[in-house]
Amino acid sequence: MFKKPFNLKNQSKVRSSDRRQLWQQVVGAYGEEWLDNSELARETFKSTSTPSPDGPTATTTTAPVEEVDSVSATLDSLSIKPSQAQKMDWVFSDNLKNAKFLSHIDEPGMLYLGDKNQPLWFRIDAGNGASCVVPTVYTLWKFPTLLPTFYTHPPVLEKLVSGADLMLPGVIHPSEGLPAVQRGQVVSVAVSGLSTPVAVGLMELSTEEICTSKSNKGKAIHILHTYQDYLWKQGDQSHPAVPSKEAPADSERGKSENSARDTPADQIEAKTPTPDEPESENAPLALSPAEMDEWLQK
Repeated sequence: MFKKPFNLKNQSKVRSSDRRQLWQQVVGAYGEEWLDNSELARETFKSTSTPSPDGPTATTTTAPVEEVDSVSATLDSLSIKPSQAQKMDWVFSDNLKNAKFLSHIDEPGMLYLGDKNQPLWFRIDAGNGASCVVPTVYTLWKFPTLLPTFYTHPPVLEKLVSGADLMLPGVIHPSEGLPAVQRGQVVSVAVSGLSTPVAVGLMELSTEEICTSKSNKGKAIHILHTYQDYLWKQGDQSHPAVPSKEAPADSERGKSENSARDTPADQIEAKTPTPDEPESENAPLALSPAEMDEWLQK
């Protein structure tokens, strides 16, 4: 949708009532679990002091968030729940602006921009008079668990940036299974070796249809927006964080992603299969910055 320059109309500040309405649409479409378990909620929890059992005059302490599996559940148990206003501030800038746009093929939409004109969300026609609010990659990097994520091989990223959709042969099938989604659902796409999404799109098939496809041909995800497209160029043109360690095997990805520590892109090393460990057809490939640049500059 944004593989070529798009026409952006005049910007205007979003009114408080429209901001609340947008928030309700986001929550209605995506829930709040991704936000309650985000780093922002974690920091809120860490910075909240609880009275010491020695008495109200004793020094207060901060509960160790590392000891709990769910930040959301712990906040609930301590009655320390971020307010709706706090959550809106996390998701939307106080200075949220909107502007109508037309894609290069005259597809209309509404773009929501934060501080320094950073694109955060965009609204498109979902058919039957309904609309769909979609996060940009900048928002997904801030909230990487917002959407169900599908994985593909690193060389496919070049095709996605060029405007191609994700085809069935490009979908990696991890041993734990694909996310359970339906046709038309908004999902993110990541390349194996990266911990954060690099594209967002709409499902062309349900998970069940993908898994039962005999031909393994056709579109899996209709791509709307990618890292390094013209919508990304509208923002600060930052890059996705990459894990400090080698990409885990498909069966290990679910265990490793939550504990991976993000480091600068120039510190990631490509994974090289050993001679006695041949690479399987669906094994993820590690992505190095040099490889990414080479693919994207072809």
